[in-house]
Amino acid sequence: MIETIDQYIYAEQAFNTNLALLVGTSAVHVDAVFEELCSKHEVASLNIGILLSKALNGLTQKQRCLMAGEILQNTLAQHSGASMVFIKNLEVLFDSSLKLDPLDLLKRNARSRKLIAIWPGQLQERHLVYAEFGHVERRSYSLDGIFTFEINS
Repeated sequence: MIETIDQYIYAEQAFNTNLALLVGTSAVHVDAVFEELCSKHEVASLNIGILLSKALNGLTQKQRCLMAGEILQNTLAQHSGASMVFIKNLEVLFDSSLKLDPLDLLKRNARSRKLIAIWPGQLQERHLVYAEFGHVERRSYSLDGIFTFEINS
C-alpha cells in the first residue's frame, strides 16, 4: 500500500488533484499506514483537531464560523515548509456550528501543495461518508474527482 501511495505522491501533474484521502474501516490500520508514510517522508503530521481548536478557542461563535476556513489555511501554510502536508484528526471540520464544507475546504487547501489526509469516515457505495444517517454532522460526497486510498486490514 505504501508503494502505491508513494507513486501518487511522486507523480507530478499526473493527477487532477493534489488531495489524497486515506480511508478505511479500521482506524488503527489507517493510522499505521499514515504514520509509516510520515516517517518515510520524514514529515510530521499535523493534528488539525488540536491546532484548529486552539486557534478557535476564545472566539465568539460568529467569529468561528467566519474565520475557521482562513485559520485552517493559515495553519497549513505555517506548517508546510515542504510541497506536501500530512494531516489527521479532521473531525473538527465537520462541527455543524462552523458551517464548513470539509471536503471543499481540503480541496482548496490542496491547490498549492499535496495534501495527504486521513478521512474520518468510510467509503460506501462510491461515496465518502462521515457520520451515520440522521446525525447532524453527516456528510456524503461522490468520489468523482477525489483521489482515495482504501486501506483495509
